[in-house]
Amino acid sequence: MPAEIRYIAFSPVEVVRAITDYQTRRRDPLPTGTIVGFDVLATPTIEAELRLVDNDSGIEKTVIVRSEQLAAALVLFCINQKVPVPAKAHKLLFAGRDGGVVMGYALGLDDTDRADFAATVPPVFVEPPVRSGRASPHPDGVIAIEDEPPAPQPPRARAAGG
Repeated sequence: MPAEIRYIAFSPVEVVRAITDYQTRRRDPLPTGTIVGFDVLATPTIEAELRLVDNDSGIEKTVIVRSEQLAAALVLFCINQKVPVPAKAHKLLFAGRDGGVVMGYALGLDDTDRADFAATVPPVFVEPPVRSGRASPHPDGVIAIEDEPPAPQPPRARAAGG
């Protein structure tokens, strides 16, 4: 059987959106407040750290999202964005080069190949997202991520004679 290996790169804004949507769907929303920081922690596993400031008290809270919940959040994000991810695939998380997360998945690997897959670094150069975003408080206290329009691109030069 042929093997399939793919990598999906998520920007920091997409990871934060995936986490907030996942927690809301589980009926366990993040604490209310404004997200003031986000980091990917490359401990033995990949985890996400969100820092939020309570809008009323000004107290900063830190939320750690463990790798299992992070993977589930990213899979749900893919489902919502219509990006196919096979349910039976072996999934791994990697820290992305832009501060985001790369999810790798593989189908059709035996145990030895699966171990090799887990030991590799993804051949993915995470480019800056086409769209950027910012975290802001929502009126009902839920954190919302708002997309910003893409930056205007300079016009391309035409080739001579064409």
